[in-house]
Amino acid sequence: MSIDVRYVPDEEIETEACALLAGYARKAGVPAAVPALLLDDLLQHLGLRLDLDDLCAMLGLPDVLGAIWIERRHVYIDQTLDPDERPAMRGRFNFSLAHEIGHWRLHRGYLEPRHAMGDLFGGPPEPTIICRTSRKRDRIELQADAFAGCLLMPRDEVGRAWRRAMGSDRLELGSLRWSRLASAAGLPRAGVGLDRRQERDDVLELLVKPLADEFQVSAQAMRIRLERLDLIVRDVETTEPLFGAA
Repeated sequence: MSIDVRYVPDEEIETEACALLAGYARKAGVPAAVPALLLDDLLQHLGLRLDLDDLCAMLGLPDVLGAIWIERRHVYIDQTLDPDERPAMRGRFNFSLAHEIGHWRLHRGYLEPRHAMGDLFGGPPEPTIICRTSRKRDRIELQADAFAGCLLMPRDEVGRAWRRAMGSDRLELGSLRWSRLASAAGLPRAGVGLDRRQERDDVLELLVKPLADEFQVSAQAMRIRLERLDLIVRDVETTEPLFGAA
């Protein structure tokens, strides 16, 4: 089901994520320095239930990572992201769960009336929102992603962690010698058939992995958040090939 939602500025999405963390902190008296550690508590705070299952089989669709039943207050994450079975998936699991919380906070006002109408006419209790990788560019999914980034990586906490780790205000990519960075990050010196941006993303994600581990998110999620916070700046990039001569 395609769901048309209004444009929401990033600042409004960040305000909504901060409001959730602040509301939880007032109730529980627990600061949210690493919100990923509080995701179970945030679900309880919102009155939401979580289960893991084989969503592709359950829904008869490929590439499903999560789903939410608004009227049941029930969130499902696909079992392939189960961090107890696959510890390497911890970051992706946390982000997927925060993404579904984002749908609850940002989008349930659009969806509850539709499902009330479905109940009136005896409609089946199907998921309100199904999150698939093939639909990741839909506005509703981009908004939930933005919310997840703000929720799991709060601006102030990430800024403090960045300054502790990097000792500077921001990283300007145009001033970097990429071949030396690649060597420092442990990448091979031979190209691997990727375009330059992807190669540079790989380097950056290796460099920010300690921060990603601290916040229990994926390195990709941390890189994107740091770019949105202007702590990593791509404005002017050199033409030096990533795997060129040092």
